[in-house]
Amino acid sequence: MLLAGTVIAAGLLCLAAVGFVTSGDDDAERPVRPAGTSTPTPTEAPVPVLASPTPSRTLAATAIACRSEISNAEAVVAAARVAAGRWREQVLARYDLLTGKATEVTVTAILTRTRLAAPADLKRLAAASAARLSTRGRCDAVQGPSGVACRRRMGAIDAAATAGRNAVGDWQRQLASEAQQIWRAASRNLNAFAAADAVLARTVACNPA
Repeated sequence: MLLAGTVIAAGLLCLAAVGFVTSGDDDAERPVRPAGTSTPTPTEAPVPVLASPTPSRTLAATAIACRSEISNAEAVVAAARVAAGRWREQVLARYDLLTGKATEVTVTAILTRTRLAAPADLKRLAAASAARLSTRGRCDAVQGPSGVACRRRMGAIDAAATAGRNAVGDWQRQLASEAQQIWRAASRNLNAFAAADAVLARTVACNPA
């Protein structure tokens, strides 16, 4: 009996030595981290590097900006053509009445029709002029032959737009007070606009690139 007890006791000691005997503490069953290791930390995400704009992208953006300026400037001239066209029609009708080329009934109908169209025409011109200001100078960054052509084109457009606004300005003053005889001197600005518009028509269109 003594020998058997000794053998059993020796076996229990061996099992305890290799960690298979548990005590009353629950922590004894948890795995033990090998010596010399530490808890791994999350790997930091790499910081993205923003690429610089390529020359081709910069040129494309410049070209788009220039086209926007040209489009807005041409819209001013287009609006001025409509408004100045009605004003010219009104002025000619008045002259026709004085010279007997048109009856009072015909002239009155023309004056009424053009006067009723004036608010929308003037509003369109004002809106186009405001939009033009928001894009002024965008063609200045275009380089090379395209830049030269675009700036020449813009010069002709702006000259026509200025002349058109001057002509329409006479109409605005006439509308403000029919007692005024603005129409008698209106041909000067109307003809200046027609001349500037003709120059614009002969100016080569540009293709910013």
